[in-house]
Amino acid sequence: MNNQPYVPPPEVRERLSANLKKTEEEMKEMGKSLDKLLAHLDAQIASQPKRTKQTLPQN
Repeated sequence: MNNQPYVPPPEVRERLSANLKKTEEEMKEMGKSLDKLLAHLDAQIASQPKRTKQTLPQN
């Protein structure tokens, strides 16, 4: 049994590294988009009138 880790050829490592960098950038962009969405939703919630507890008529 070989205990040495597999090291891919340089061209494969380069491709995988490029894919990883691309994915990292996409994740950063997604994070920014989610931050904008949360800010938008927070603003909408803040601008809504406050709900008050409705009291039912006493019979």
